[in-house]
Amino acid sequence: ELQSHVTELQSLFKVLPVGVAIATDASCRNLRSNEAFADLMGLPRAHNTSLSAPPFAAPVLARVTHDGRDLDPGELPMQRAVTENTTVRDFEENITRHDGVTLDVIVNAVPIRDANGEPRGCVATFQDISSHKQAERKRLDFERRLLQSQKLESIGVLAGGIAHDFNNLLTGVLGHANFARGELARGSTNIDHLLAQVETSAQRAADLCRQLLAYA
Repeated sequence: ELQSHVTELQSLFKVLPVGVAIATDASCRNLRSNEAFADLMGLPRAHNTSLSAPPFAAPVLARVTHDGRDLDPGELPMQRAVTENTTVRDFEENITRHDGVTLDVIVNAVPIRDANGEPRGCVATFQDISSHKQAERKRLDFERRLLQSQKLESIGVLAGGIAHDFNNLLTGVLGHANFARGELARGSTNIDHLLAQVETSAQRAADLCRQLLAYA
């Protein structure tokens, strides 16, 4: 019965579509991984993929970052799970493989404990979410461009309204100035009223400019 359970677990470990890595030591220097994890990392399936291993043993990954910052080996999810003796859930990291391919990955790591509750290893799952992240980036870019388009459209509507109002004010200024010139030629005393109308229209134009500057 025990052998049957072992066989089932081995079969599950092999065929899972999610990358699985098992550290058989507390320092996480030796990792055993399934085919999905090896394919995810672009490595031979018998390769030790530990970043804690000596450089000569596993020059595997070019870079692992989190929130744009390079992670030291001790900061990686599996190492943290063992060091802190706790489960690390939904840890998002960016992996640059040895062949230059970059991946967005979600990692869940659980320490394997001995009879005394002390961590003696770790098991972790690695799920490639690169396509989801790319779709999210495209969605955000589309929303940004849509917002920019809406802003430009609103500015266009504003500009049209301002041009219309300003044209009406200038028409009043030019009309009253023209009347004032005619009245001046005839020696009329009605010039002060016409100039007051010009001044009022000019003041409204100035107010409109101030509102535009405030909006800008």
